[in-house]
Amino acid sequence: PPLEISQRLHAHGDKALEILDQLNAGDNKELAKTLNDIRSMAYLGKYYAHKVAGATHLELARKISQGSEQARQQSVDELTRASEFWKLYMETASSAYKNPLWTNRVGHVNWEQIYGWTLEDIEIARGNK
Repeated sequence: PPLEISQRLHAHGDKALEILDQLNAGDNKELAKTLNDIRSMAYLGKYYAHKVAGATHLELARKISQGSEQARQQSVDELTRASEFWKLYMETASSAYKNPLWTNRVGHVNWEQIYGWTLEDIEIARGNK
């Protein structure tokens, strides 16, 4: 179920961030880069956790009549948090990699463009799109 997946993603992301807060790379540049990558992936996991929950609540809002406004607001809240974590991901990853980033699977990935899409997701949940 999607909300269980969201909870698992949160748990893994939170654990990684908790451990990272206890680590210090010192003068080891390679370790610093690796820790930055791990932090980026933890933020990406948190983004997806909130996005999955937001999408789930939005679908519930669309399917039910009683409590639909509460579900819609939960969706907006989750998608707002998702957008915030995307921004953290983007900022952290941008410190080590160029934007847009070329990937073999999907070609160019433009983090700033995707950030704009995260803001559109919020407007969709609000019913503005």
